[in-house]
Order: sequence, then structure tokens, then C-alpha cells
Amino acid sequence: MALRVLAVAQAAEPGGAELALLRLVPRLREHGVELELVAPAEGGVADAARALGLAVHRVPFGSLRRGAWPRAVFAWPRFRSLVRQTRPDVAWLNGVVPQRLVPALGDTPALMYLHDLVAPSRAWRSERFWARVRSVTCASDAVAAAAAAAGAPEDRLRTVFAPVESLPAAPRPGWADGRPVIGFVGRLEPRKGVLDLLAAMDDVPDARLVIVRGPALERDHGYEQAARDAAARLGERVVVTGPVDDARTLMAWFDVLCVPSLVEPFGTVAAEALAAGTPAVVTDSGGMPEYVVPGENGDVVPPADPVALATALKRTLAGASEMGEAARASVARFATERVAGALAALLREAAGR
Repeated sequence: MALRVLAVAQAAEPGGAELALLRLVPRLREHGVELELVAPAEGGVADAARALGLAVHRVPFGSLRRGAWPRAVFAWPRFRSLVRQTRPDVAWLNGVVPQRLVPALGDTPALMYLHDLVAPSRAWRSERFWARVRSVTCASDAVAAAAAAAGAPEDRLRTVFAPVESLPAAPRPGWADGRPVIGFVGRLEPRKGVLDLLAAMDDVPDARLVIVRGPALERDHGYEQAARDAAARLGERVVVTGPVDDARTLMAWFDVLCVPSLVEPFGTVAAEALAAGTPAVVTDSGGMPEYVVPGENGDVVPPADPVALATALKRTLAGASEMGEAARASVARFATERVAGALAALLREAAGR
């Protein structure tokens, strides 16, 4: 018997959590899961969900910004009506933001799939909240540890890594001209640490840095301008591209991918690079050290340390050609079909099946 699931995306535009949800949809169908999607607004997530054949419902429960809880209260009647209309066996709250809708679930149980290092939440101190949220599924062990510290019942915590798979490489880009290439894929925002990477490039003079900008969620114009100024100072050694349809097709053209984030709960782009056989240099932040092993498939450095970052980049570039197979093997456990199977089982458990 099919499991009816109402999935709630936490943002209108795709970030790591939303991409994980969308990539799991076809595989979950193979496990007898029927999905409908709730999005907080129209945007890339809703468009992609419709392209996958999902019914999409808009419930404006607020943005990712702090202090947006009050707006969610006004969305409760609409969400409560939607739950009665769709009659799901379980709600899938994808990210921390959809927890705002738990009071409107009625008797419908929920599974929360966390992709962020969460802070303590007032809602989590409520017995009524945990009467509805049966499982807290976490995208890394680091996310699970943060959830436990924030007050989630430890017997409900499960780690199900974010889904990762590679795609065939795109045609050779113009910037792949034979010199070593360091790739960065992400938003130009403080949390992503791109200014630290640009500073490190002063000590990696023989390499080119390719920055593939992600779509901004909440634009930080000052930081973005500082990053552009730093890139301009390095001249033709830095190439900045606009958002692309799927950065996974570029991973094979990087010699090394760098994730210099100050905070990174799982690090989807790092895992995607490894899946393409490209080693990754990452910060000791969140879940990335759970699968990036120094000297084997990349390197790990402290956040906000351009000197250490430059040293790791040079060391990894020197051995990159020998790390490809180890890189691919290190993320085999994140294969989408395996993640979908684990998540489908937890959804059924949360639904009481």
C-alpha cells in the first residue's frame, strides 16, 4: 500500500536541503511513497517539483530569516485545511523552518529531516511538539549532535546522509586550459568563506580559481562586493561564473574543489566533487570531516585560516591525480538509492506502518 507523504520545503529557491528533497523524489516513488509538496512561495523549488510530476501547494509560512516565526501563525489555517484535504499518512518537514507548521498538523505524525546545525528551539521544549514529530532524521552525525544538544530526544535521532550522485561531465569549459584549477561552488555570502579562499590564492600562484556562484537566498551586497573586488585584484587567475543549471557537471574539470565555509552541516558540493573523482579541501566544520580524509581524498583545515587553506590546496593539487578512486569510494554510501531506501523506511516508521 502506498505511503502518502506531504513534504514541506523550507525555501522557495533550491539550497542543499531542497536539492536533497528533489533528488530523492524519483527514488522514493520506487519505494511506494506518494508525494505532494508544500513550498513557502513560488520559485525554483516549486518549478522543479512540478517538472517531477508533483502537486505543489503554496503556504507562506515565512522565510529562513530569524524572527519570521510570527508570520507562520497566519499560515496555520491554510496548512491545517491542506492537511485535511490531502490526508497524508505522514508529513516530511524538510529542514528546520517547516517546524513552524507543527501546531497545525492535527493528528498527522511528522518526520523532520534536518540539514542544518540547529540552535536550541523554544518549540522543542513542548511535549505536544514531540507528540507529532516522531523522527528527527539528520544529514550528518554533526547535525545529529547539534540536534541532541538543542534538546531533541536522542532516541528519535537518525543519521541519513544527504543524497549524492555524479553526472557526466559538461563539454570542456574555456577556463579548463591546462593549468591547475581550484573550484568553488556556492553563494557569495559570509558563511561560505569565499574571501578566505581568495586570500589563500595569493600563496597558490600557479593555479586558477573558478567561482561558480549559487543563487542568493538573502543577498549580502557588502560581502558580495568585497568578494568581487578581491577576485578583480587577482586578475585572470580568477573566473567568476553565474549560477549554472547543475554544477555537478563541472566537478570533473576541477583539479580540487574547495569548501572554505565557516559552517557547513553536510557539505553537499564537497561530496559531489568526491563522487566525480575530484578531491576536496574543506574546513573542519560540521559534517565534512566525516568523509573527507586528509591525504586520502583531500584535506581538512580550520575555518577562517587562509594560510592553512593555501598549504592544503598546494598539497592536494600535488597529489590530486592519485586520489580519484579513493574520492569516489568515500561517498558511495551517499548514493541516492541508498538514502531513499533509508528515508522511506523512516517515513513508514513515523507513520506507524
